Amino acid sequence: MDKRRTEIVKLVISQTDYDEEKALERLIYWNGNYLNVIKEYLNPDFNKKVEVEDNRSNNQKMMTGYRDFMDDVYNKFHKRKKHNEKIRAYMEYCENLEKEKENKIQAEAEIEAEE
Repeated sequence: MDKRRTEIVKLVISQTDYDEEKALERLIYWNGNYLNVIKEYLNPDFNKKVEVEDNRSNNQKMMTGYRDFMDDVYNKFHKRKKHNEKIRAYMEYCENLEKEKENKIQAEAEIEAEE
């Protein structure tokens, strides 16, 4: 047994009440995943899904669906609105830069014409 495997076995033994043989058996079962061995020791049903019953009436389910849909519509609307505002602000910024360039060119042309 190599040093790494020995350390993993010692870790499992220290976290559980397994002996070396049982620890090796569980490590082989879990393909060397020591976390799953320890989780299994603490809770044997740790990897089973718990089914949750939905006790809502059909009307409650429908209203939840409508509310979720409308929330999604509202959120997407505001996302598009913010995006369009950013685009509009960028376009204004670019237009202002162009105007400043033109004003600077005109000012330089006027200075040259006065000379």
